[in-house]
Amino acid sequence: MLYPACGLVELMEERKLSRNAVAKISGVSTTTVGAAIKGKNISLESAENIAAALNTPTQNIFTIHGETSGLSDVTVLHHHRLIAMILGAAKQARIIPFNPASEHMKAPKIRRKEATYLSDTQAQYMVELLLQEPDIRKKTAILLCLYSGVRRGEFGGLQWKDIDWQNGLIHIKRAIQWQQGKGVVEVDTKNESSKRVMRLPQLIFDLLADYRQYWLELRFKCGDKWEGDDWVFIGETGLPLSPNRLNVWLNKLTTQHNLPHISPHSLRHTFCTLQIASGVDIRTLQARSGHSRASTLTDIYTHALKTADERASDTLNDILTPKVSRKEPPTLFAIPKAIAQ
Repeated sequence: MLYPACGLVELMEERKLSRNAVAKISGVSTTTVGAAIKGKNISLESAENIAAALNTPTQNIFTIHGETSGLSDVTVLHHHRLIAMILGAAKQARIIPFNPASEHMKAPKIRRKEATYLSDTQAQYMVELLLQEPDIRKKTAILLCLYSGVRRGEFGGLQWKDIDWQNGLIHIKRAIQWQQGKGVVEVDTKNESSKRVMRLPQLIFDLLADYRQYWLELRFKCGDKWEGDDWVFIGETGLPLSPNRLNVWLNKLTTQHNLPHISPHSLRHTFCTLQIASGVDIRTLQARSGHSRASTLTDIYTHALKTADERASDTLNDILTPKVSRKEPPTLFAIPKAIAQ
């Protein structure tokens, strides 16, 4: 029986505990704590040790699953590649005559899961809620992700110099991620096509302007303790905001307002889905979203493409089908005697 984390991140944020601190007081490895934070499965013993260390009932911070579904397709594929590589080296060294993993076994195929996203109605409701949100940080961060479709790391990697106020553009040039033993660090984007420029609506720039005022006031109050540089979304001392903070804000918002539980990546899926449903072509969306291949979009967003295809069919029918004027049918019909009899 395995127990993936549910409310652990929120509790750690409230108590300002790092994963190293939780690992130390619970006697659980930092790797296991990190897995729990990411929502991965951990053992019952580890879950109970973490909950006990935090003086919280296990069921309050973990979701209990009675059965497991085995290894994921991605994990199986990873193991297959690793074994094939090892056996390939053994064959090259003439230790074995052939490589059974690559020569006699096909690599398992990964079954793509349907993306988790908000419907247009749910997304509109979320926007209405956020526009009333008093915390300018949450409001700006979540709406920026929804309207731009940026990845969580790209969102955290934004710097003020990346924002073109005059032309309404945002440049995606870098990302951030949490690394073991280092904390939050700057990294390159996922791929070269992820480095992009996108135009965003005026609403986002108005929010960014208000947030900029908050940012400057925070920097002034921080004084000599300021550690940051030019990062847009920051912690209390100006360093890049922890990527997990966005998860915490989203979790609280969806829980309080009875919305589907979504992650920051779900905002990206929502962005892509709504763009396709609005008629944006795949190549344009590929450039805006930073996907390396257009085929990735067609594989993931089949639901939106089907809807768009149906709408395109209806549009063509409206354009090409002649508008034939039809006469009103007679109100009385003459029935032949043979039929009447």
